[in-house]
Amino acid sequence: MSSEKIDLSRIAPLTNQTNYADWALEIEATARLGNFWKAYRGENKATSTTPDATETDRIETREEKAIGLLLKTVSPNLRVELKALVPPANNTKPISQLYWEHLKGKYEKQDGVSSLLDFATLIETKLVDDGTLEAQLNALESTRSRCALNKIALEDWQYAAILLLHLPESYKHISDSFLTTGDIDKLDPATVTAKIIETEIRRKAESASSANAVAHGSGSGPKGNKKKPPPGQPCHYCKKEGHWARDCRKKKADNKASSSKKEKPGTLGTRAQIPTGHIVNTLRA
Repeated sequence: MSSEKIDLSRIAPLTNQTNYADWALEIEATARLGNFWKAYRGENKATSTTPDATETDRIETREEKAIGLLLKTVSPNLRVELKALVPPANNTKPISQLYWEHLKGKYEKQDGVSSLLDFATLIETKLVDDGTLEAQLNALESTRSRCALNKIALEDWQYAAILLLHLPESYKHISDSFLTTGDIDKLDPATVTAKIIETEIRRKAESASSANAVAHGSGSGPKGNKKKPPPGQPCHYCKKEGHWARDCRKKKADNKASSSKKEKPGTLGTRAQIPTGHIVNTLRA
């Protein structure tokens, strides 16, 4: 049995029904890694009819770890509630299993109204391109888990389609690439999510690179950065994508037309041609 310290930094304390689904998933993952998940299922038993001292010690260690993980990752109020839990007179279950089943029975199922509100959130929430898309996707995944626990389950392809339809306009090329090719019922939410997050990370890196180039003056002048701007970043002049404002054809054409209007015949814009010989004779005179 490993004696490594369990990292609890990823587990937000259980407070109520709203974060139970996320908490339960983290507890399961942590307990499986620590090799004591069976304690919560009532399967932390000896493998032989006459266990020796070493095996008995391992069983007790797994049980203590299972209890400790729960008490360490719930709110103070729930910790007191668990400690005050009185097992039934005919109870044969270990304490860790009783604690786990108590919390599961209390928070896993939601009331009907809450379930419908979660479902409404799932199908109505629009993703926003504000630099937090990954967090928004994680929140929707948690909402989907709560809906599934309350028998409002979506197929993978349906959930993936919802994600694509909820993408902001600046990510429309992703939804187009998925929805216009292949079979819709084969959409995979993991693949869709990965593509969205990958695009967000790349755009952040490109934005940081562009900002750094501007700050150091490397983007100005004819020898500046010739790389096209990322998708979703239009030209500041014509508002179309695919080029920088300094390379905008419309801007150049407008500037040329403006210059032509200013230079009219008979004005300072058109210089009279004076013969060179005339200038020489005038000086000699």
